[in-house]
Amino acid sequence: MGADALAGQGLAMLHALQQAHYQQGRRIAEPAVLAELAQELGLAAQAFHAELQRYSGQVLAEHLVASRRALAQLGGGGFPTLALERDGQLQVLDIGAYLGRPEAWREFLLRGLVEAQPATAQASCAVDGSGDC
Repeated sequence: MGADALAGQGLAMLHALQQAHYQQGRRIAEPAVLAELAQELGLAAQAFHAELQRYSGQVLAEHLVASRRALAQLGGGGFPTLALERDGQLQVLDIGAYLGRPEAWREFLLRGLVEAQPATAQASCAVDGSGDC
């Protein structure tokens, strides 16, 4: 939250946190690790520390309550829970089979996006005459 408020770097910080935790085994709850990751993103150490303090305590507690409420409404079972929105409806995605398999996850997502594309009644015809000419 602090990286996002400070420089719109929330997603970049999330990515850095996930890599640090899951790939490097670092303790991302430690302020020194958070500060180091923020500096790697180009955030000023003192400014990030101030934002970290601002987003602790009650502000953080309220954010966690809202996150858990959204998770319960979605029907998710923990963090991370991912959902795909189609036609205003959210569908929880089962990511367990794809942990450690980023290419399979990518293919799953692409396949889902292609299947979600509306069919057209128009015939398609390629320059070479193939297709529905």
